[in-house]
Amino acid sequence: MIGDYYPKARSADLVIQTVGNETLVYDLRSNEAHCLNETAAFVWGRCNGDLSVDDITRLFAGQDDRSTAGHLTQLAISQLSERKLLNEPAPELFQGIDRRQMLRRIGAASVIAIPVIASIVAPPKALGNISCICVSNVQCLTDPSCVGTFCNEIGTCAPNAPGPSPNVSYKQTT
Repeated sequence: MIGDYYPKARSADLVIQTVGNETLVYDLRSNEAHCLNETAAFVWGRCNGDLSVDDITRLFAGQDDRSTAGHLTQLAISQLSERKLLNEPAPELFQGIDRRQMLRRIGAASVIAIPVIASIVAPPKALGNISCICVSNVQCLTDPSCVGTFCNEIGTCAPNAPGPSPNVSYKQTT
């Protein structure tokens, strides 16, 4: 049953940045960049393993129609699972949900709330000179390919002086 599923967002090997109402996620494993719109980012942000799909739907629904919120939550979880942004794949109940089917279920009035995750595959060298992953400056100093750099706020060795960059977080592999 859908309500018995407790999705958990993946945190390992991701660089995450919030820009306005969207969340940008760069997957270091697959070299894919994902842009989560406000709805998809909301759902992904609540996939902590402690909340069921029903709990996330209730949080998402607020004053809106609960059945519409449920369909949108399911679509978001389906897309997150397809892009391997959850620790474990979603159950088969979430497989095969697409936007066209969702539009028929919820109607055109809710089209703006449909979760959208736009993804692109980045070339392996897309990160250019930030190829060294770190948690402290010591790692940047001891790795022969990263000497002369510092560990910046997104967890990579960078050649430039540190500067402020709000809304950026880095999750290290556990």
